[in-house]
Amino acid sequence: MSLFDYFKKEQPTPSVDETRSTTIGGVTVANWDSAFGYGKTVDKLSIVYGCVNLRASTIASLPIQLNLLSETGYAEAIDHPYFKLITKTPNPFQTNYTFWHWAITQLDLFGNAYIQKVRNGSGLVTELIPLNPREVYIDIDPITGKPTYNMTLASLNGTVSIKTFGDSQIIHLKGYSRNGIYGMSIIETFKTLFDGYGELEQAGTQIAKNAAKPAGVISHPANMKEEEIQKLKASWQTGFSGVNSGKTAFLPNTFKAEPLAIGLTAQEAEYISQKQFSAQRIAADIFRVPLHMLGLTGAPTYASVEQQAIEFVQYTITPIVTNIEQQIQKSLLDDSDEVEINFNVNGLLRGDISTRIEFYRFALQNGVMTTNQVNQAEGTGVYISPESGGDSYVRPANFNVITQPTPTVSNN
Repeated sequence: MSLFDYFKKEQPTPSVDETRSTTIGGVTVANWDSAFGYGKTVDKLSIVYGCVNLRASTIASLPIQLNLLSETGYAEAIDHPYFKLITKTPNPFQTNYTFWHWAITQLDLFGNAYIQKVRNGSGLVTELIPLNPREVYIDIDPITGKPTYNMTLASLNGTVSIKTFGDSQIIHLKGYSRNGIYGMSIIETFKTLFDGYGELEQAGTQIAKNAAKPAGVISHPANMKEEEIQKLKASWQTGFSGVNSGKTAFLPNTFKAEPLAIGLTAQEAEYISQKQFSAQRIAADIFRVPLHMLGLTGAPTYASVEQQAIEFVQYTITPIVTNIEQQIQKSLLDDSDEVEINFNVNGLLRGDISTRIEFYRFALQNGVMTTNQVNQAEGTGVYISPESGGDSYVRPANFNVITQPTPTVSNN
């Protein structure tokens, strides 16, 4: 049985082609931001935007592979009916990048991402449609244990309706969960922390507005009338600001100009300290993003940057993509043993050119990789035909298989 026939047989078959949810292209999408309530403002905080966008853009930029598995290894499953859907175009209005950037953003902010599987009359999924996570409510069947997804829809005339999706129609990605059904929203869980950071940003704006610090002071020993002071001020501004900034000033000997050096007030110093501490808590404790990637630390050493980048991939990015891979494998590929989805993070783990050269030299000399595999990993675009050894594995001639010595039996 071919893969196409396998999926055609296993998938539920609607009587007609399904239509995508009205959450896309209708009034719901126009009011999406307002439906999110608090979430409409929290991702406008600079530190939250920086963390979420970094995580989402990193994962969205990863190559997605759909591999056909066999006893001898794997190859791209280009003939699979879902190959293009998974690796290139999930729906008519989004690229793979924008689709997965949206999905990770929903996971990071709201703990859940719901994706509608739109099928054709043959039962094959032809589109993956993002749904508004704030409008989806889950019911669990007490007998089968399967979830039902109910989405609230608003119409143009103000009426509200409910659209129900079965378990076979939805891919549900969820983050940290207490009950295993819903993912927890970090917006609601850490609202106090986010509110505190938002208040600090507002306080900083007020400090900047209210900090009346002149660049310098011009003093005159004699009494001057108010109109004379204003005339002097206007003349000085015209003569030494804008394009005239930096020009030499000539003053009568009764005038004295001095720059005003004022350091940070205690209020400003406390504000900076609190804001930096809150930003570090949000970045490190909640989003697990290295501080140097957000400009929250001084210039780190090259070795520490490289190590933190590896830890970012291992402990932040890999758990997220593993969660997605397993859910896609279950909900879209029906836990098939023939094909496997993979977000390739290898490119994020590549070291500098010297390190990579040493690795490839070892891999080639010890039969770990072929020349074509090295070229593919580096994206050189070079292909060597199998006849010329491009797909051959080699190893040193003095490498032999070690066998166990034959035991000797004593006659004694």
